[in-house]
Amino acid sequence: MEISKDLFTKFNNISRKSSRHIVELINTRMGDRNLRRYHITVISVIGSEPGISQRTVIDRTLYNKARVSIITAELIEMGYVVNSSSSKISSLALTRKGKEVFEECKELFVEHHMRMLNGLSDTEVVFLTEVLSKIDRNLDSMNTSEHYGK
Repeated sequence: MEISKDLFTKFNNISRKSSRHIVELINTRMGDRNLRRYHITVISVIGSEPGISQRTVIDRTLYNKARVSIITAELIEMGYVVNSSSSKISSLALTRKGKEVFEECKELFVEHHMRMLNGLSDTEVVFLTEVLSKIDRNLDSMNTSEHYGK
């Protein structure tokens, strides 16, 4: 199967435009809370899995260890996250303030996704979900070194 330049461009554009739109939506609706896209990403991960370890946040976000450490420290300083670690393993959870942001973000994410799917029929949404699920499974099964000759 040949991958066209158009398909490659569309994949990249959708990701970029979606990220930009969600950040603009959050900034518009939530006011100036000094939150950045990467803060929202980490708050969303921690809110979805209270007590999560920093290692798992790294796995879920694909940010590296240093980046997650910095973001987590910023969120703790800003009062959105607490670390109730025991020994070396971190146990991250949202504060009340963090939970409020998490709930607002969930509503905004739903609105964002509904707007992205505007104009698609129910059949098209089902088909899109099936295609994206297959792509997701392919990505999960890929071993970078096997697939790219390293």
